[in-house]
Amino acid sequence: MTSFQYDAVLVDGDNVSRVEVMMLRHAFHDTPIRKFFGGASHVNWGWFGGMEFVAVPKMGKESVDRAVAMEAVRLYLQHDVRSLMLVSHDMDYGDTAVHLKSMFSEFDITVAANPSRVGHEYQEKLQECGVHYEPLFDLQRPAMMARMFDLHQKLAAKHPQGLVRIEDMGSALIDDDQYMTRRLKPRQFRADMRDLGFFLTEKAFSATPDGQPALVVNPRDEELYAAWATSQCP
Repeated sequence: MTSFQYDAVLVDGDNVSRVEVMMLRHAFHDTPIRKFFGGASHVNWGWFGGMEFVAVPKMGKESVDRAVAMEAVRLYLQHDVRSLMLVSHDMDYGDTAVHLKSMFSEFDITVAANPSRVGHEYQEKLQECGVHYEPLFDLQRPAMMARMFDLHQKLAAKHPQGLVRIEDMGSALIDDDQYMTRRLKPRQFRADMRDLGFFLTEKAFSATPDGQPALVVNPRDEELYAAWATSQCP
C-alpha cells in the first residue's frame, strides 16, 4: 500500500465509509497526528484506521466540518503543523482547504477523495488555488482487497472444505491484523465485507452443527489479488 507522510491527517467521518477508513490504517502509519471526527453514530463502528476518534456533538448539519476546520487552525498555530491532509468526499472541504491556504501561505494542504465523487473540475480548482489533490482510496483499495483475500486464504487453508465463517474473519481482523478494535453488528460487517469483494453463502459449515454461513471470495477479486501479487514481484 502507498504510505503518505504528513504532519497531520484529519478525517471527516460524515463523508467516508467504514471500509475507506479501514484502508487508511497503513496509509498514515508514519503520520504523528491522525484524527477521525464523527458523531454518536460512529462510536460503534469498531475501526478507525488506527486514528484517534474525536466525538463531535451534533449542533447542526456542518458540525463535523467546523470541528475539522477549527482543529486544522489549532494544529497550525499551536503545534507547528505545516503539512496536512483532509480526507472527505464532501466538496465543501475544497473551500475549507483553499481558505486555510489563503490564511496561512506556508500551509501545505492536500485534500483526499474518491475521483468519481468529486469530478475533474473540483480537482483542477484545488490545484489552481495551491491545494493538492490525492485520489487516496483509488491508490489504497487494490492492496487492501488483496490483503483481505490473503487473510481469507489463510483461514480457508485451516478447513477441509476451504470455508471461512464470517465470525472467524471478524476475529482475524481483530486479533491478527488489528484492523478492527471491536466486533461490528453482523449486518454492518456483512455489508463491509461485500464492499471489499466478498459475498456470503448459506453453505453448511461442517465443523459446527448449526450450519453457519461461510464467507466466500468473489472470483473477480481473486484476479485482482493475482494482479497485485504479480506487481510486487521483483
